[in-house]
Formats: sequence, structure tokens, C-alpha cells
Amino acid sequence: MNKRSIGLAIGIIALLLAGCQAFTAHEKAYSALVGSWELDSVYVNARPVSYNKTRIAFSKDGKGTIIEQIVTKEETVNDDGEVISPAETDASTTTFQVSNTNADDGKIVLTMQDGTVERYDFSVDKPAGTMHLLANTDDGGVKHFIYVDAAIASSTSR
Repeated sequence: MNKRSIGLAIGIIALLLAGCQAFTAHEKAYSALVGSWELDSVYVNARPVSYNKTRIAFSKDGKGTIIEQIVTKEETVNDDGEVISPAETDASTTTFQVSNTNADDGKIVLTMQDGTVERYDFSVDKPAGTMHLLANTDDGGVKHFIYVDAAIASSTSR
């Protein structure tokens, strides 16, 4: 191998190691979840699925709220693309309690207001302003929710 090839190989290895390190830098302590997050995308078994506009908030004391905007009537437009009647939505609010707020292993257990229990693995990438929640589905698959810090989401939607 010539010096150029060796240099290129070392550069690629360095980039790969840096990328791996960046991923492991995701925070897995409950305190990283505290705040308000807006749902950006949902995947089931790595395939994108549709979702309602949703905001989730975690508090320091382990309480939380999910607000979901459910479309009850689709927007109607004419042939020129003008809105004849706007979409109508209804907000659904759910509260929950996190039972393991002292954990720093990237796992949370939520007890919803109706008593159901949901378990998630999570990670927070503070520099990117994203939170990932992963849950196993009943059929052995994985559901992946990607949330964006609500302050960032609202500033980019203006």
C-alpha cells in the first residue's frame, strides 16, 4: 500500500470511530427527557407510518402529559387549490406517571391514566434536539418514535 492509501484508510477508520462515539453520547438519564417534545416521525419495523400531531411533556417529578391532535374532518379544497373548509381537529389529552425517574439506563416505565403500563427504551441527543422512544410490539417488532424538542419544532414551523 502506498502512503496515500494508508492515510485514506486511517481517515475512514477515524471517521467511523467518531461516528460510533457520537451515537454513544446520547443521554439515557431521565433528566434528559424533562421538557416538552413534538412527534416528528414514527416507524414500525423500520417502515414509516402515519401519526397524529402529538406533543409529550415530562416533568422533573415524573408526571407527564400527551396531547394528540386528532383530525375529525379533512380539509376541503377546490380545483384551484383554495381551501373551501379547513380541517377540524379535536385534542385528546392523556396523563401518565413515570415510575423509574432515578434510572440512567435509558429505560422508562409509564403508567397511563387508565392504568395501562407501557415500557420504552429511550435516548436523547441534546445537540440535535431529538428524543427516541422504542417499544416492542405485540408481534415481536419494534415501534420507534422520534420526537423533536418542542422549542426547536415551534421555531422552525414559523
